[in-house]
Amino acid sequence: MTKFSRSGWIVLGLVWLAFLLWQFLSYRHERGLIEETVHQQAQSVASALTGGIRSHRRLGRFVQFQLSVILDALASTPDVLAVEILNAEQESIVSAGEVGRLRSDEPLIPGGSWQPSGYRLVERVTIEPSTSAESGGSFGPGVGGFGQGRGGFGQGRVEGENESFETLRREGGEIVAVLLLDLRRADALLTGAIWSHCITAVAGGLVLLGLGLAWRGNLKLIAERNRSELLRLEAQHYRDMGQSAAGLAHETRNPLGTIRGWGERLASTDSDAETRKQQASLLVEECDRVTARINEFLTFTKPYQPQPDRVDLGELIAELSMLLEPDLESKSLKLLFSNEATSTSIRADCELLRQALFNLVQNAIQASPDGGDVEIRQVSGTNETCRIEVADRGSGVPADKAPSLFTPYFTTRASGTGLGLAIVRKIAVAQGWSATYSDRDGEGSVFALEGVEYAE
Repeated sequence: MTKFSRSGWIVLGLVWLAFLLWQFLSYRHERGLIEETVHQQAQSVASALTGGIRSHRRLGRFVQFQLSVILDALASTPDVLAVEILNAEQESIVSAGEVGRLRSDEPLIPGGSWQPSGYRLVERVTIEPSTSAESGGSFGPGVGGFGQGRGGFGQGRVEGENESFETLRREGGEIVAVLLLDLRRADALLTGAIWSHCITAVAGGLVLLGLGLAWRGNLKLIAERNRSELLRLEAQHYRDMGQSAAGLAHETRNPLGTIRGWGERLASTDSDAETRKQQASLLVEECDRVTARINEFLTFTKPYQPQPDRVDLGELIAELSMLLEPDLESKSLKLLFSNEATSTSIRADCELLRQALFNLVQNAIQASPDGGDVEIRQVSGTNETCRIEVADRGSGVPADKAPSLFTPYFTTRASGTGLGLAIVRKIAVAQGWSATYSDRDGEGSVFALEGVEYAE
């Protein structure tokens, strides 16, 4: 696993950890909302109960029976398990529901608490002493009245009434209301929330894993494509080397034969000095020709190690114009430069680019008719790149020969060496560009270097 791949997995792992943290915080928020809902529900029931105690005090001694009815109604609801009212000594006054589940060793501290049996809420309520009107003795005696007669609400005892409640009703004091809520619905909601966030977290992890595997597969695919491209370029290089070696052998065999023949003639004849001088000049020319072919071969076969830097294309073309001025003047040609791109500053190895453009312009000069022009154009490409074109007004290249233009020792001119364009393509590949050919509109040829990056 490469360093880049390991870094990618670490990033995905950190993203998943952040996702897990988000899910955990979301679950805690939902749990808090559920717990707050349970507490508010218990608080509402307790408030209604204590409010009922205060409001029913005017019923006198019959309030205990009214509270029993209220508590039974509360205990019959789905969410209330039990409810009980105790006096200050924690003696039960009235209760309903599963009272046994309320029994606990924990002190009855006001507030809510989560118990194994459910949610318990404790509320303390202070009962004020009864007034004379509420005690039933201030309305005087009489049958059926509020005094001491039979059937009144005064001093008589009601059957089954709790004596401590009667004392509390008359003298006032503190009571404790204890409520126990069923948590099954809340537990179901919490369980659902846990499963929901766990499934979401696992699904998120699987998605990230899938992205990681897809990303890793793409890296491998890119690596394989690069490897295939390198193998293709290497195979192309070996084919070019084989062709160039064969071409060099062919190009040197004829000059060496000529040199050998003229050498034998010089050795075997008694010609005059002028004739010998001409024959010696021919030998020198052939030797120069062989040397030039060998130098071109070495230029083509040597490895290129580009050192890209900022290059001003306009300045480079001005230098080429001065260097090729004798060739241009010999055919009355003009070298023109047009810039259709955003900038003339490009990123390239200056010497290699100069060599490539020199070969292309020299070929264009040789292909152009007298009195014409050779044009260099800079055109904006895609992805922040540009294309450098060298166009001439020559006869062009036949369609069947165009695919072989950049092959070593392939040439369409009798005097051509066949290595100029091969060197251009090799320079282009070394810098990540491509060398192409196309017919010019109307008449002529266009050779281009594509994929040249702008300088930052």
